[in-house]
Amino acid sequence: MKIVALIASYKRDAILRDCLAQIIPQVDAVVLVGSSVWAESKGTLQPTYGGSPIEKMIAKELDLIYVDHRNHPLGQKWQAGLNKCREIKADAVLICGSDDLITSGWVEEFRNIYKNEAMLYGTSYWHVYNPVTDELIEVDYITDIRQDPIGAGRIVSKELLDKLDWQIFPTEGGIGCDLYSYNLINRYIKSFWNRVCMGMLLSVKGNWNMLDSWQQLLNSKTLSISWKDAELKKGILGYFPDVDFNKYRS
Repeated sequence: MKIVALIASYKRDAILRDCLAQIIPQVDAVVLVGSSVWAESKGTLQPTYGGSPIEKMIAKELDLIYVDHRNHPLGQKWQAGLNKCREIKADAVLICGSDDLITSGWVEEFRNIYKNEAMLYGTSYWHVYNPVTDELIEVDYITDIRQDPIGAGRIVSKELLDKLDWQIFPTEGGIGCDLYSYNLINRYIKSFWNRVCMGMLLSVKGNWNMLDSWQQLLNSKTLSISWKDAELKKGILGYFPDVDFNKYRS
């Protein structure tokens, strides 16, 4: 089966490279969506060369499939990438943020349980690391509020995408991409989805985040947060021995 990773990114370099280094060995292709020819000015979007060339450069360097789209609305950008996944006949799509690190075994497990049917695969908990403050938390959905897997690392089968005509992202701004997708998906599989047992997902929230996503996590009413001490933090970061987290601490 052909599993394609879909990643959207904007003005990121080092963390995107680390993300790709974890994912590329696990999948059959990567679709990277960047915004190299779009600049934002005074609230408007114009096709100029003031955008971010980083993603296009990395895609060429690593022989990835590159799609260019304006960065906002974000749902349109993700959908442009998903359209490319459909065009290259993906059997399943791994959706991952450009600051998410996924250990080996994540995709392998999906390959083992895949049964040519509508399937959603993911996890409800993950670890988040703030390299600036050197803090690490474990985050989990409060199950009586949210029954969905988190957005990062989810794998959606072709059979499920076909039911939705591969249109799972919002076309307008102001709508959360993950929640919008799950509201559509739940029409077909309701609250049933396959949970990841192998592998680990770590989100790294550094200075490249345009919004204070770290603080947003801490303030969320749908998440359960547990702080990890120095020993546990060292163990979790140790799952990614090839990642130099020190370079993200400035």
